[in-house]
Amino acid sequence: MIETPEKISPLKKVRLSLEAGTVPETMDLTDRPLTFEFIIGIGKGGLAPLEARLMEKLPGDELHLRLNGNELPALLEHLVSSFPYTPQTDAPFYMKLQILGITTPESREVVRAMASTTGCGDGCCGTHFQLPE
Repeated sequence: MIETPEKISPLKKVRLSLEAGTVPETMDLTDRPLTFEFIIGIGKGGLAPLEARLMEKLPGDELHLRLNGNELPALLEHLVSSFPYTPQTDAPFYMKLQILGITTPESREVVRAMASTTGCGDGCCGTHFQLPE
């Protein structure tokens, strides 16, 4: 039996690498690939636009985007607080995301990730319930 690779779908944990550059051929805004991971589809509004663009992709696939710096929050929505790159201006830039891995998270990870999206935003009070490690 041939195993088919797991595709990105809701409630999968996705690990990505990110590079950013001033032109598509040169990722000169990040000095090295930045890695981050998140669980797809746990935002209060469902899929963030970035998550929707990643759906059905496989490990090794890449997503290339051209953005203005001020477009990043709308693309990321609830993922903005865990995103490893913040552009220094609103100028256009290019971003390359590569899917490094797709796994099924444990229930505890899903609950923890959902809880982290319910913070109070800017000026957070810092008194939110913390799940034990």
